[in-house]
Amino acid sequence: MIIVACMILFEAEATLCKCLRSITPFVDRAIFINGAYEGVSDHIDSRDGTEIIERGFQKPYILQRAPPHFWKSEVQARNQYLFDRYLDEGNWVFIIDADEYLESGIEETLEFLQVTKEPYHSVRMVHWDKTLPDYARSLGNRIRLYRYVPGMKYVKNHYHIEYPSGKLLPLEASPTPLTMVHDQRFVPTSYREAKDRYNREIRPKVESG
Repeated sequence: MIIVACMILFEAEATLCKCLRSITPFVDRAIFINGAYEGVSDHIDSRDGTEIIERGFQKPYILQRAPPHFWKSEVQARNQYLFDRYLDEGNWVFIIDADEYLESGIEETLEFLQVTKEPYHSVRMVHWDKTLPDYARSLGNRIRLYRYVPGMKYVKNHYHIEYPSGKLLPLEASPTPLTMVHDQRFVPTSYREAKDRYNREIRPKVESG
């Protein structure tokens, strides 16, 4: 069994160390996609310490840099780590963002994945909320683990993955014991504001187009 972490990296210095430390006991290797997509930044490559931190990852990894222009959209960037030359059929693909980290359930999930017959599973998501003393607001379960099928790709947005047959993966699936925390407390305000603007103004136009 091989688990491959897939992550987009851009201006992630503030959160990436914690993220990578948390996934090291869980994954066998990683695919990093670097670079901004249109509307998030005025420069393509990270200008902070993102790549220095990434180079310290203790497992084998592939770094795919942005072309000499912005990624058109988040969907285009995510599809870069689903290329057949990066993944073998049957690998477990594990999707995590640089402002997320694994909190618990790693050993139990590794055992679970060894025996499950299902092709995809969700993880429990929680989110730090500034108005609460703890990260009490749950984001529910999200599919973040699935077996790779050559030719599968993201369509529409960053939730929908399509098989070569045209069938979409469901948005819900049986959960694993894994708990993931989405933590933006240390993300620079300027970058968070740019992402909010992208989600509000740009993403709907890209996805509808």
